[in-house]
This record gives sequence, structure tokens and C-alpha cells, in this order.
Amino acid sequence: MDTKQLRDSAIGLLSKTEDFDELKLCVCFGNGKPECIPVIYSENDLYYYQCYERGERIAFKTTKDDEEALFWILDSYIWSYSWDYELRNRVKYVDNRRLAFDKVRKLYLCIGEPYYSMNENKLHEILRIAPFNDKYIRELDLINDFEALAQNLWDYDKINPDISCKVKHNLKYFIDKPYREKYGGIDNFDVAFKEMCVKFEEIIRELEHKKMYGEVQKIFKRMKEIRTIISI
Repeated sequence: MDTKQLRDSAIGLLSKTEDFDELKLCVCFGNGKPECIPVIYSENDLYYYQCYERGERIAFKTTKDDEEALFWILDSYIWSYSWDYELRNRVKYVDNRRLAFDKVRKLYLCIGEPYYSMNENKLHEILRIAPFNDKYIRELDLINDFEALAQNLWDYDKINPDISCKVKHNLKYFIDKPYREKYGGIDNFDVAFKEMCVKFEEIIRELEHKKMYGEVQKIFKRMKEIRTIISI
């Protein structure tokens, strides 16, 4: 197939999937160097795939196989679509790849073989190297909850005089985030998370017998809900 035939074949296959939008097919057909967009073209009985970033080629592969070249195109669209879907429908406290991978599978099921099996092989290899890890994602989401709830409680309550210095100190800990590195990462993650859980529990215990109203009461209720997730 020439480049146009390759493009037309890919669009024909992708048209079998739900809500296919050709405008979201972020692939350039024809030799060129667009920034961070895959380029696919046919030349001298070979299919070429390449991608450039800041003028440097960061990906390059070739094949003589029609199905493999089509798979490159299908994969570019389907994975982008599936991650967008995951972002819009994110489920907290579980590995977000579960939802995205499930959507990828469903879209390839619409297209059929051999592309469904090609994708299954790809997923199998990904999960062999990096299995689903709900525990780590749950803990990341919990840390975001700790930080948001501490900030909300601080902002709404303005810290009443009768709240202990210990609660104030622990709330400030989550607001100031001393455990986060310059770019947001967390060093010694397991140790840091355990310390956060202790401080979060201390806040709840200190506040359990305080009278709360309105938004502050809602925030504290959510804190107690988060406590149950920590113990899962």
C-alpha cells in the first residue's frame, strides 16, 4: 500500500469503533518532522514510523508488513482515546490503567483480528514488566486527599482557639508538604506514607469530640471516610 492507501485502510478500521473522530487521529501521513506527532509513510516497499521532539528523532521503526503498519496507526488513536476516556471517568484508589486498558481492549474488539491479538500481546508484555498496582495508586490518591482535606479544614475553620496545637501542627504538615520533593515526588514513599497516616489519625482523634457545623462538619465526615480506606 502507498501512504494514502495505508491511511484510508486505517480510517476504515477505526470507523468500526465508537465515536471515531478522524480529527483526533494524531498521525502525520507523509515524510516530515512535526513536533511530537508520529509520522507514518510508505517508501520503497517499506513502511516508516518516526517521531521528533525538539528536532531530535525520539522514535523510529520500519516494517514491510501491512498489518503491523496499520497497527501502529490504530494504536496511536486507540491509546490516546482510551487515556482521555480514563481521565474523564477516573476511578480513585485503583490503578488507573485498569480502566484505560479495558477501554483499549473493547475498541480493538470492535476492529477484530489480527489487531485484537496484537494488542493483547502488547498488554501482556506491559503487565509482565509492570503489573497492576492498586496499593500504590490508592496511597497516592489518599495523599492527595490528606492534603486537600487539611487545606479545606484550615480554610473553613480558621482554626478555633480551642483546637490543640497538635492538630494545627499536623494540618500545617499536609499544607506545607515537607515530604514532597521539588517536582512533587515523594522520597522514601513507604516511610513517608506511614507517617502521614499517623498524623491524619491524630487529627481525627483530636477533633472527634469537638462540636462542628456546616462545611467543617462535612469535611470531618469525609476525613473519617478516608480513614476506612486507609485500612483496606
